[in-house]
Amino acid sequence: MADGKKPVLLGICGSLRKDSSNRKLLRVALAGARASGAEVAEIDLLDYPMSPYNEDDQDRDGFPETTKALRQRIADSDGILFAVPEYNWSLPGHFKNTVDWLSRREAQGPFAQTCFKGKFAAMVAGAGGVGGAKVSLAHLRYVMTMLGMHVIPEHISLPGARNAFEADGHMTDEKLQAQVEAVGARLVE
Repeated sequence: MADGKKPVLLGICGSLRKDSSNRKLLRVALAGARASGAEVAEIDLLDYPMSPYNEDDQDRDGFPETTKALRQRIADSDGILFAVPEYNWSLPGHFKNTVDWLSRREAQGPFAQTCFKGKFAAMVAGAGGVGGAKVSLAHLRYVMTMLGMHVIPEHISLPGARNAFEADGHMTDEKLQAQVEAVGARLVE
């Protein structure tokens, strides 16, 4: 994204919990992006509630105001740093529902664009168990790539995430903190 202007990056956490490990992980990665010169903003999905996606509702009522607002935030950004937990070996339902609403095209046809198309993305994920949310990362990479995002290859999969943070949000392992910050910094390059 090096084109001379300060990149604008959004951080979106797939967990709704205020004190989730993934929210903490996201903040560490966003700190790496900020330190590399990006303007960053954290998006809380609780500020953008969306009903279950139903095309009949969209045809009848159009897009909800929350969907329009978040689509505009994404359109005004250069990229997104995602932090997603793993629910039943996949993405959280509310997170996927948000992506489904955001990815709907206002115009139909082969050249219609979604708000994600052409944006850059990075991913981090943590889980309490030994898997580190690897499956949700794989699903997220597939979905966002199919929606036209440029997903960087570097990512973090953090097992035992509940025990990885100090009370102040810093990670207990400085080397790991540097690796998470590097994912955020890589999105700025």
